[in-house]
Amino acid sequence: MRISGIITAAGLSSRMAPDHKLVMDINGQTLIQRSVESLQAFCDQIIVVTGAYPHEIHEALKHKPNIEFVHNPDYLTGMFSSVKTGLNFSRGDRAFILPGDCPYTTYEVCSRLLMTEGEIVIPTFDNHFGHPILLQKDVINELLKNQSFTTLRDFIDSRIVTLVPVNDEKILWDIDTQEDIRKARHHFKEGGSES
Repeated sequence: MRISGIITAAGLSSRMAPDHKLVMDINGQTLIQRSVESLQAFCDQIIVVTGAYPHEIHEALKHKPNIEFVHNPDYLTGMFSSVKTGLNFSRGDRAFILPGDCPYTTYEVCSRLLMTEGEIVIPTFDNHFGHPILLQKDVINELLKNQSFTTLRDFIDSRIVTLVPVNDEKILWDIDTQEDIRKARHHFKEGGSES
């Protein structure tokens, strides 16, 4: 079975201005490098969707193998357009979707998701949806054909979803503020242990 990984890296990062959060250093690697690396062990194909800062993203990932870059010219319309842009190039039987500002994905969580059958498989912690999300090929095709949805959550809510409870609060974490950056640096300084 072939697995694709779609990583959205198209946003303006406006809450972190003047910094671009995806290329900020998190203990020796950029944020986007850590997010990509978290899926590489599982994916035959990694697609990184760029938007506002394509050159910075390309530069940050130039030494990572087997990365495909796809530019979303409509990135200002929101993350759903970037998800669809990436999925258009997916060749996998299933595809992970991960925002580029979510570097905490673990091997254990990805393994659990891949061992679970379902059209849409989502990890949960304390009944909250987390990342990454795993989609089957048939659902990907439906998402790309159906123009009636404006967000990924709207599409997910219309489908049968398989939830996978995990004992890992980090599936809920992303990075939006300088405090989040400090938290991430502390986490990875400690070798990825609980912070």
